[in-house]
Amino acid sequence: MKLKLLLVFILLFLFRIENVKCDPSIFEIQVLQNLADTFNIPLYLSNYVCQNNSNLQYFQCDPSELYVESLTLTSLNIGSNQNLPSVQALTRLTLMNLGRYVNVPSTFWDNDIGTLNYLQTLRVLEPINQPSLPFGSTILNTLKILTINVNFNIPLNLFTKSIESLTLTITPSVTSLPVLTSDVSQLYTLKLDKTGLGIFSFNRFDLFPILDNLDFTESSVTLNMGSPTLPTSISLCTTLTKLTIGANWFTSTSTYYDFSNLYLTTIVISGSYLDRCQYPCILGNINAATYATLNIVPHSTFTSILNLDLSYYQTVQSIGGQLSSGLVDDVDYYLGKNIVLQSNMLSGAIPSSVCTASSLSLINNQFDSLPSCMKCNIAKFTSSIYPNPNLPVVASSSCNTLAISNYTRKFPTAGAPMFVYGVDLGDTGEVLLPNSPAITFDIPFRQFHFQVPAGVGKDKSITFRFYPSIVGSEREIPLLFDYMPPKITSLSIVSSSVTVQGSNFGSTLSQVSFNVYGVSFPAGSAYETIATMNAIGHNFAIPNRMFKVILTVGGQSDTVIYDNLQAPPKISTPLPELDIQGGSSSFSLENVDSIEQSLVSLRIDSKLCTITATSNNQYFYNYSSFSTGGLKDMVVLINGGDYSDSASIKIKSPTSGCVPITHSTCINNQIVCDEGWSGEDCSSQIVIVDPGFNNTSPSTGGNSTVTLPGGETIQFSTLVSILELREYNSATNQMIKVFPFNMWLVKKINENEYQYNTNFTNTITTGIQVNIKYFSSKQTIEFANQSITILPSTLKYQISISPYHFDKTTSTLMLVFNTQIERSELEESCSNINYGDDPTSDDYQFVRLQVNEVSLYGKFIKYGIVDNRTRIISNSFISDNSTQISTKSGTLIGINIPYFTKDVQLDPDFSVLIDTKEASAKSDSFCSTETESSKKLTSSQLAGIIIGVVGFALVVGVAVGYSLYKRHQTKISFQKIQQKLQQVNNNAIN
Repeated sequence: MKLKLLLVFILLFLFRIENVKCDPSIFEIQVLQNLADTFNIPLYLSNYVCQNNSNLQYFQCDPSELYVESLTLTSLNIGSNQNLPSVQALTRLTLMNLGRYVNVPSTFWDNDIGTLNYLQTLRVLEPINQPSLPFGSTILNTLKILTINVNFNIPLNLFTKSIESLTLTITPSVTSLPVLTSDVSQLYTLKLDKTGLGIFSFNRFDLFPILDNLDFTESSVTLNMGSPTLPTSISLCTTLTKLTIGANWFTSTSTYYDFSNLYLTTIVISGSYLDRCQYPCILGNINAATYATLNIVPHSTFTSILNLDLSYYQTVQSIGGQLSSGLVDDVDYYLGKNIVLQSNMLSGAIPSSVCTASSLSLINNQFDSLPSCMKCNIAKFTSSIYPNPNLPVVASSSCNTLAISNYTRKFPTAGAPMFVYGVDLGDTGEVLLPNSPAITFDIPFRQFHFQVPAGVGKDKSITFRFYPSIVGSEREIPLLFDYMPPKITSLSIVSSSVTVQGSNFGSTLSQVSFNVYGVSFPAGSAYETIATMNAIGHNFAIPNRMFKVILTVGGQSDTVIYDNLQAPPKISTPLPELDIQGGSSSFSLENVDSIEQSLVSLRIDSKLCTITATSNNQYFYNYSSFSTGGLKDMVVLINGGDYSDSASIKIKSPTSGCVPITHSTCINNQIVCDEGWSGEDCSSQIVIVDPGFNNTSPSTGGNSTVTLPGGETIQFSTLVSILELREYNSATNQMIKVFPFNMWLVKKINENEYQYNTNFTNTITTGIQVNIKYFSSKQTIEFANQSITILPSTLKYQISISPYHFDKTTSTLMLVFNTQIERSELEESCSNINYGDDPTSDDYQFVRLQVNEVSLYGKFIKYGIVDNRTRIISNSFISDNSTQISTKSGTLIGINIPYFTKDVQLDPDFSVLIDTKEASAKSDSFCSTETESSKKLTSSQLAGIIIGVVGFALVVGVAVGYSLYKRHQTKISFQKIQQKLQQVNNNAIN
């Protein structure tokens, strides 16, 4: 038992020893005693000095109470400055705070501070004189926070230490800061104060790569004349987050301060820096606008806040300032922000955009009117605006200004946010639905949104309650809207099953239905992006069918086309003739089992016909009357152009009697020129000329000499050549490609026929074959189901073109001919170009190139053979390339070829004529007496040409034209032509 008691006693003794705290060493106690004696401090320095409460305001020990850790000498009342005794013995000191009356002598900077290995913070209030050693040379790298007031120019080495926060008071003795040549890479905070009139000219803040806080503390001294503006290098200190610009440091700017490169969270500004600035005064960084604060301190003399762009700041504060302007009405200035502008002299009307602020205080200003948004909820804003002596007092809310200007009216069937815009909409509300959705006021009083639930259909309504529970402002307004119609993006049909995918199908099965080939079916399933049906007993997937599938959701529909055609539809030929007066007929489509009637459209001669009924692949239609008979273009479009086909259909010509003209006879109700006569009015005679075959390319003509009936010999030259092939976009008439013909393979068939071959590659190789045949006597041939009479001295061009790779199915080709006639030996001459419909036949058009009495005459049949079908084609006279001088007529002529897949056959021919009516007798001729040397075709010449051609027959000739002469033609010219006519008639009789 005694042993146990002894053990307990020993343990208690050890525990007591463990918990006994010792005082600092006698050396540290001696330092504290010296401080107490020097500064008359009532320190208790006997036992337990670290625990004495009266000592805590002057020094504090470490937790073990073995040494002094901090020293604070700031509340001294000794009346005069005393030098700080040596503190070298306080080796574990981490903080020294030396206030008024504490002079820090040179010995401290030269010796003591170098022994304080743990010192982290040193604050010295009294000015420091230049120590013996360079200032800062003995400062250890443990020191992180330094506050000093210096009477000398600090050396550069201070900025090389590990000091992170430097507060520097510049006295009148300081003439400059050190010239920095490298980065001060350790300094986070720099606070500058000044007590003298010196000019601050330091401008190398770009050398502080981690500086976070720069503070020019407000100075009470007057600003020196000639002081610079704010250092421009501050804008290069991109790590700054807090900037304080106190009064009396810099001259104010007359433009603005550009801080757009800085991410400042706080700007504190005072003095006159904003007095002369122009908008925006302070250009901030818009990316920092969600957290930046601008504090205009009371000592600022800034008055016009209208010059300041507040959109860069989350918080704007000016309390007790001199702001005396009005406020800008701009939502960007206030939306979601903290606006504290109280106890200034702001005046005028409070703008309505202020209501969008997150928090607001405008009390004690000179405002004189309230915006309507505040009146709508006066209880919310009362503490933010009153007192304001000039503001009318509003005791209760009233909101007759509430108005909706716009809102979302179309929604997907899955639902989406409805955005509502207007005036005085408040900042609270309710959606009157069983499960009321949350409401977000994006811009209070001006814009809010909420989630519209899923649904289908049109003319829906949701009622919104504004200002709920606010007496005098509460109001309910219905918002009308539609759900979007279904949109089908894909279709799948397998036998009787139909599946569509897309959007806005809804999810209410009873609101979804299908219509297939005109028959309605209920949906089997439907969910937003997919819907199905299964019509048992039906088979929709039959080959060579094309029909509509219509999906209806809530009364709104979308259509998709089911295309199961195995080959493009073709018009079945031959086609029945149509009556020129109009009527009804039918046509059939090859490669088709059935196509839904509404997908088929028909045009004949560019006139829309009405499809009246269908039976499998046969379609019945009504058509209107035609102005002329003959072949017309028939075009069938499937689904607006997914497929198309063309054919030529015969229109019965009217049975009115034929009236012959001079040198003609009526045969089968058509005017036929008498033997030896030709031309559009049978007034020209055929002249035999040499065909002039070319050995290198398919061109004919050359120099010819002909003796006129009167015995006069004339010379002329003609040219008809194939120039090139062009591809055009038929919708825009824009030329896509052009293929010139330069190289031909030539083969002589016989004396009267040559063959020419060439090809070119456009994805595939296209071949062109041209057979030119000379007819020495009159013959009748068949082409494109038409009988064509070939007159003597005629050259026929038989042209075939193999498959061509078109850019689009709507593209066309143009085969370009170059034609011309020339007589160059005449001193006085006239030329003429004329063209138009051939009055002797509905199936032709003509062109006449004439010089004096010689003409190159072209006759164009309106048909060709395209993919083994007779088709109407058209010709174009390319006026931009036409040439007309007094001795020469020439033009390019293009044969327009429709889209084809197999081949095209064209059959133009050429003859030589003499006119009885000279070019000089025609009013639109070009004669050598005119001052111009050449001219293009006139618009009056071009106006009459609309040439539809399937085959191209060009007759080149020298003709003696005859016609009525001008009333003002001279007697000599009249007699000369009469003599020629008499000789022609005598020859005909003989």
